[in-house]
Amino acid sequence: MMKQEVLNVTIMLHKRLAGEYRTFNKNQMGTFGFFSPFSSQVGIVRSLSMNPNITSIRGFIESNEKDSKSSSELLSPIELLNPFTAGHADPPRISMAITQNKHTTPGVKQSKPLVNSGMHKSLAHVIGNDFVKKAQEDGKVEKIDQVNNVIILAYDDGTKGIVDISNSLIKNVKAGFFINNQLSHNLKEGQKFKKNDILAYNENFFKETNSFASDKNSLEFTNGLLKKVAICSEAQTFEDSILASETIAEELAFDVILDKSVSLGVSANIQKIVKIGSHVKDSEPLILFE
Repeated sequence: MMKQEVLNVTIMLHKRLAGEYRTFNKNQMGTFGFFSPFSSQVGIVRSLSMNPNITSIRGFIESNEKDSKSSSELLSPIELLNPFTAGHADPPRISMAITQNKHTTPGVKQSKPLVNSGMHKSLAHVIGNDFVKKAQEDGKVEKIDQVNNVIILAYDDGTKGIVDISNSLIKNVKAGFFINNQLSHNLKEGQKFKKNDILAYNENFFKETNSFASDKNSLEFTNGLLKKVAICSEAQTFEDSILASETIAEELAFDVILDKSVSLGVSANIQKIVKIGSHVKDSEPLILFE
């Protein structure tokens, strides 16, 4: 097949697959979201809906009445983070938007969404503990160790827990680089908490909600920067690209850390190695060895 023919077949399969989803196939509605990659994996890689309505071991459901299903039963979590996209965009655009959202990076400035489906407030409670630390059981804050940057927790069942508030590195698996991750908190020694309460979180990805519910333990996911912009098409723009000001570029900036592994033999002679916390200059060697 020529390259263009392969592309056309991929587009056709993606549209056909999305068409089946949009007509709510009886065996998939309420189980799988619309999203499938715009690649050779189209139709092979699928995502469960947020609340899959599974009624059999094969994942099938009984009813195909789409009007009786909520958004969380029809869309996957990543689709719910993109309001209006699944219902109004074409299949390739849905795939591209959702794939790009999986690479969210911690910009200097992040904004709470202007419109959201509710998934932005649920996300902190369903993800792991890398960017949001949640209490495993009822308990209290035993000690806040500012020297070692840890918070020691005492659970009511007699076990202990810690919250690491130091600046750590987390790998962005899809992109292959590391990003800085540091958790913020408003805890005090002796403060009590309940199971699943949010104890600390990364302010680059989450902000406290200001909803009418006044839930002090509620966070909203911030996956972008809200700006009012004027889009002017000219010779320097291409397709859906736009010119960005220096201010916006700086507000969207973030640090990228690359991992470089060095293996030393048993006979290696280390002449110099920096210590944790040492101040280093650009291009300065971290380790000298023979």
